[in-house]
Amino acid sequence: MHEEATQVSPAQRRRLEDGIATLRDQNADRYGSEQKVLFLDLERGFTLEQPVQNDKTASESDRTVAFVQGHRYVSASALPDNPTTTSVLEA
Repeated sequence: MHEEATQVSPAQRRRLEDGIATLRDQNADRYGSEQKVLFLDLERGFTLEQPVQNDKTASESDRTVAFVQGHRYVSASALPDNPTTTSVLEA
């Protein structure tokens, strides 16, 4: 771990160490490489009632493509409405 990183709480440090151990135990390709880690504030969070189905397709075909392709961001304010598909999130 880089000590130059922002201070983390003891709980965050445990979560990070657990994640690293999981990567090691699974012999993951990412184990040992530098990664950026973001801790989300779960106290202000919410839980969706169901998974959001990806229905995004390529503009020139009906082939499904990754919704997050191109580093797409969605406003958190759209999520409490419990969207059922990703197309709703693009509106």
